[in-house]
Amino acid sequence: MGDGPGAELYRRGFNEAASALTDRKRLVSLVPTQLQRLLEDPDAETISTLQRFDAILLGGARAPRAVLKEAARHSLKLHLTYGSSETAGGCVYDARALPGVQVKVVDGRIMLGGPTIASGYLGDAGLTARHFSVDGSGVRWYATDDLGSYADGMLSVSGRADDVIITGGVKVSAAQVQRVLEALPGVSEAAVVPVPDAQWGQQIAAAYVGSAAPEALSAAVRASLGAAAVPRRLQALEALPLLPNGKVDRMSLAAWLAETPR
Repeated sequence: MGDGPGAELYRRGFNEAASALTDRKRLVSLVPTQLQRLLEDPDAETISTLQRFDAILLGGARAPRAVLKEAARHSLKLHLTYGSSETAGGCVYDARALPGVQVKVVDGRIMLGGPTIASGYLGDAGLTARHFSVDGSGVRWYATDDLGSYADGMLSVSGRADDVIITGGVKVSAAQVQRVLEALPGVSEAAVVPVPDAQWGQQIAAAYVGSAAPEALSAAVRASLGAAAVPRRLQALEALPLLPNGKVDRMSLAAWLAETPR
């Protein structure tokens, strides 16, 4: 499993790219892993670069609490975004929908409606039918794969509908396990994925970046979520594998963890 680019090299490239911006207003869109790497033992130049942005749009995945805390410590102008390619990018900012965008939650699943919604998936009528619909008033809706709640105009995302790992007949939320791991001292980021198992169907596997001992992580998950939620495969890495868009490459991580001896 490759370690990916080092944090220092990443910061250098970011600072160079940001220095080329000439407009008075500066905006940047990042995923949490990118911001986490920029704030990992940052130098004064990186902090100054980040502070010069009028807005840092953070989306694409749930931001770890430690990253948000570190951003607040440096008074960064952070705005959490929510959306996807199907919604023409971010359409909910800091939990509130943009003008014209509608939000509702049906059976726990978040649905987004309005003029930003795509018409469907090219060449895939079945997938289009499962995710897109038009109501009686002509509003097009997109059924996301995310779970959450919506009240008083505020959207709260709790996890993905497909993040449930069923191990030995017990349902475990990968997002909840990840939150427990990332809340521990000595863990800067973590990813939780299922791996196949002949006896249990699936096992919970996790990789993390940090100095925490695996035993401490297992104990914390057991205390918070119960024995069934404890990762049976737990691996410390220098960096999580990333896709070109900066998100964690969960497919390659799961494949690698499945082959890693216990």
